[in-house]
Amino acid sequence: MSKVWLFVGGAEVTSKKTKETFQLKPGQTVSVGKDGKIVVKKFDIEQGAKRFGILTKDADLNFLDLNETLMKKLNLQKKGTATVAGKQCDHYVGTNVEFYVWKGLVIKKVQKGKNGVTTIHEVTSIEQPTSIDPKMFKMPNGYTVK
Repeated sequence: MSKVWLFVGGAEVTSKKTKETFQLKPGQTVSVGKDGKIVVKKFDIEQGAKRFGILTKDADLNFLDLNETLMKKLNLQKKGTATVAGKQCDHYVGTNVEFYVWKGLVIKKVQKGKNGVTTIHEVTSIEQPTSIDPKMFKMPNGYTVK
């Protein structure tokens, strides 16, 4: 039996036997039995994350301000670079977690939780505008700095 738990994003699950396809949403789990039948159930995301030990305190981690002191405190080591979604990323490794960071943004996170469960969050594409209108960065009329 295969089972998928979805915490963020979206995923498509296809039975190899029946060719049945299901679009998975956050908070859903899908089991595919030996007969190829897909069974969908809901689960509480927070409770599921606790169950698999994938809750971390890195949500507020700002990689733009990362320094050696903070890296030691968080037990992170820079291991080099890697390409994710076509972008050259800095690769950081910590206790049971890896971050791939591009311009301060975590675009891939691999976390090894309890019970041997590995969770991967990964950006698959990044679109950047070819130009940005400079008017977007002008101060409003009448604004003064004191």
